[in-house]
Amino acid sequence: MAELPGRGHAARGAMRRVAVLATALLALGATLLGGCATESRLREADLARLAALLPGRYDNAAGGSEPELALQRDVLRIYAPFLGESVFYAQEGVLGDERRVLSQRLLVLAVEDGAIVQRALALADPQRWRSGHRDPDLFEALMYTDVAA
Repeated sequence: MAELPGRGHAARGAMRRVAVLATALLALGATLLGGCATESRLREADLARLAALLPGRYDNAAGGSEPELALQRDVLRIYAPFLGESVFYAQEGVLGDERRVLSQRLLVLAVEDGAIVQRALALADPQRWRSGHRDPDLFEALMYTDVAA
């Protein structure tokens, strides 16, 4: 190590401390980044499990008390890569009456900043996608313009 003029032994000791501190900070940064990657992989695995469990039919008819209005929700995973990898069509209506559809949405699940987030998107022409849960091939025609802003 080159000796600094007028500094001598004290300067070398200070340089070593700075080098040790810099190395420790780099190691800590690498550990934290590795932890973030691990956390992200865990959330991705959680998202995959959630995406596998979510599709199906849900209703409130089996509740403890008689519901004022029995509802059902059908959730279907669809292929819409322009929206994301985990995209679902959700249709809610009156239980037992397919004609009474109350809402239709696209649900997009993703991992962002270490958490699973959901975006709910409206359809530009809901009538076109009505009862899409019974005909998954209908969504092969889904385009960006079919999603309302």
